[in-house]
Amino acid sequence: MQATSRFYHPLLFGGLLFSTVNLDGFKPNLETHLLPLLSMKPEDTSLESNSKEKNSALSSKAHHHRLLMQVLSDELNCDVDDIVNIELNVCDTQPSCLGGGNNEFIFSGRLDNLASSYCALRALIDSCESPGDLASENAIRMVALFDNEEVGSGSVQGAGAPTMFQAMRRIVGDLTNNYVSEGSF
Repeated sequence: MQATSRFYHPLLFGGLLFSTVNLDGFKPNLETHLLPLLSMKPEDTSLESNSKEKNSALSSKAHHHRLLMQVLSDELNCDVDDIVNIELNVCDTQPSCLGGGNNEFIFSGRLDNLASSYCALRALIDSCESPGDLASENAIRMVALFDNEEVGSGSVQGAGAPTMFQAMRRIVGDLTNNYVSEGSF
């Protein structure tokens, strides 16, 4: 059986920044700054497990903290032994809110990507004041939105992939009888 669950409360605490950040600037150590905390109780921080789990090459429980496995089993309403494997994705659980002296700021994760995508689509829609505007249009109105956050991502769905440029070349080439040079892009 496969099960998916989402915690609607914070489960892991992100790493803390230390006072040297103010003096030296932030220089992250990926091994210490990105490790989330599950518990501060000494009895919950031990990584020791029983010998049965240590000896089982197929047991995912031997590779995960026993408290985490217990929390997951409680959430899924099953025994820890029923969990064969896990995939854990960590995300920000803090809800979006308004803030600032006059509540004029929006505090939210991923806002830069979402807001710019919304504004681009809204501008494209609003660029046509009437339905007849497109009939006499000589330009191509286009918005490109990508699945990857980094603009230069070379993945298939990233902005650095050749897919976007190939699509633009085809569209413009078909509309202009191939009088388009490589410098057009």
